[in-house]
Amino acid sequence: NAEMPLADIAALLENQRIKRVPVVGDDVLIGIISRSNLLQALVAQGTTKTASTPVADDRQIREQILQELNENSGARIDLVSVIVDKGVAHLWGIADTEDEAAAMRIAAENVPGVRAVENHTTMRSMLMMTQGA
Repeated sequence: NAEMPLADIAALLENQRIKRVPVVGDDVLIGIISRSNLLQALVAQGTTKTASTPVADDRQIREQILQELNENSGARIDLVSVIVDKGVAHLWGIADTEDEAAAMRIAAENVPGVRAVENHTTMRSMLMMTQGA
């Protein structure tokens, strides 16, 4: 759907473990969105706002979440992506255990300005099962 919000597209890509999604308008294929296109759109969306908008706050919150994850969760932050939209933190990536995923969620929840946390992390063991390893 050409009107689908970026957060919904990101969730679709992650939940279905796909790298691209078709964009359909009036029952006609009008394009394809890849993960890199999504990231470019999110970056562009952030650079067109002024510093007084929630995007500036979202950037600060994101940086604080990454710092908190690095210092207090035990997670490998090189395996985690964080997107913050209007104070809602979306955590994407790989966790070794359920406890690590919970620690990541708690670390993000403890950052001032975070209204909610959507934890989309995948357990490494589940990832290995789907890859047949």
